[in-house]
This record gives sequence, C-alpha cells and structure tokens, in this order.
Amino acid sequence: MTNFRCRQSFTAQERVGEKRDGEEPVSKPQQNREPIVARTSYCVRRYKDFPDLYDIFFLSLSVDRKNRALVSHFTLSGFTRESAAAFTEKFTSEIQWH
Repeated sequence: MTNFRCRQSFTAQERVGEKRDGEEPVSKPQQNREPIVARTSYCVRRYKDFPDLYDIFFLSLSVDRKNRALVSHFTLSGFTRESAAAFTEKFTSEIQWH
C-alpha cells in the first residue's frame, strides 16, 4: 500500500430532513435555509500490487451549529477510482438530519 494522501476542505450541502425546535422535519431541500457547512477529509491510498485498486477514508464534521454536529464517515477497501467516486457521490447526497 502507498501512504494515504488526503484532501481537506470545507463543503456545503443543502439541508434536508433537519428538524429545529418547534418545527416539523422536511423532506425536500428548503430554499431559505443556509446549507450544512462541514470540514471534510477525503483520503486515498493505492495498492502497490494492484494499481487500479484503492482504499478510501472519508470523514466529515459539520461546523455550522454551536450545540450539535453531524459526523459522516466511511471507509472503502479495494475500490476502483470510478466506483469510489460513485459511492462518495451517492453517500454524500443522501446525508440528512433526522
């Protein structure tokens, strides 16, 4: 295995399904709410004997609320770049507050 190489950045995602005090949860993105802002790390390492395969480590922590946070994480082993990218896209698009 190679060493992990990581990209870190702040990300934003529309709020879906979040419930604030006194409100009902919503199932569609709300146009008038600020997006969820998170500090995200995406790390990749390559298999030396199988150069088309990678391990992926993903960690995201919301930073836009003072009294609570949303932590999202996954680890993938033995994925191609394409399948890891597809999984990441699907995973991040389905994150919701409940």
